[in-house]
Amino acid sequence: MSLKNLTVSQRFVLLVLAALLGMLLLAVLGLTGTRSAMEDGNNKSIRNLVESAHGVVAHYEALERAGKMSRAEAQSAAMEALRPVRYDTTEYYYIWTLDGVSVMHPARPEMEGQNMIGKIRYGDGRDLIGDLVNVVRTAPEGFLMTEFPRPGSTTAVPKLQFVKKVDGWGWIVGSGFTWMTSMPASCPVPCSSAAWSPCCSSRWS
Repeated sequence: MSLKNLTVSQRFVLLVLAALLGMLLLAVLGLTGTRSAMEDGNNKSIRNLVESAHGVVAHYEALERAGKMSRAEAQSAAMEALRPVRYDTTEYYYIWTLDGVSVMHPARPEMEGQNMIGKIRYGDGRDLIGDLVNVVRTAPEGFLMTEFPRPGSTTAVPKLQFVKKVDGWGWIVGSGFTWMTSMPASCPVPCSSAAWSPCCSSRWS
């Protein structure tokens, strides 16, 4: 079957499966690899997964610009295309506005439509949603280390997030997966705007 004959949702699922296979390969290689190589691999994996989701949203945003769908129809279709998708068993995609309003959050649907700036805080009082929004204030995308409960739990765990801006709609598409629970003994990966390392977050200082 040709990829051209697949629906947007089917192609998206194939992209997610490909990214997951890459994560599995990294896990196997990590048995003998270095910590820095694993960090780089995790950065690439979460970036690829989010870029796939961003591509789905961008597809519907383009349909709206072309006059083939209304904005309400296009945005609804984009949200519902991402809502049911899971990877690594429980991880999911989310969408926020640049103002901090939850557009789509499968794990916390009760937040949708609400401005959550200042309402979800780390243990030290910092604003989780404010931090996510700030990542794309000066850049189109970026990494952030956060603390957020797994689905079905109230205990916050460290999660590496990657978010990417959808300019036409003022949206942020992102996802995150559970990371380590303690800082590594050494920090071989230099900090940069293009990649994340545990050493680059004040959360671990």
